[in-house]
Amino acid sequence: MIIFYIIWIALMIWWCHSIAKKNGRNTAWASIMGFLFGILAVIIYLALGETEAVKEKRILKIMAKKDIENIMESAMKLASEKMKEDTKQVKKIKKN
Repeated sequence: MIIFYIIWIALMIWWCHSIAKKNGRNTAWASIMGFLFGILAVIIYLALGETEAVKEKRILKIMAKKDIENIMESAMKLASEKMKEDTKQVKKIKKN
């Protein structure tokens, strides 16, 4: 029974630590709270969610990805237009 309890406490500590790290919170406090309060601490850390800094980083990452997609789309359009122009010029040269 003691081994089960030790494994359970270790799991709560690890779980709180992981949630806090993912959400940008203090991992030391999370580990202590996981040790002291177990599943209640896990529920609280899940309910707290991300910090504002983590939310901003996630939003910036999404915006950067969208910007890259827009740049790639524009580049593909320009390349396609350039290829059409080149094809027209080659046809003109072949006619002459």
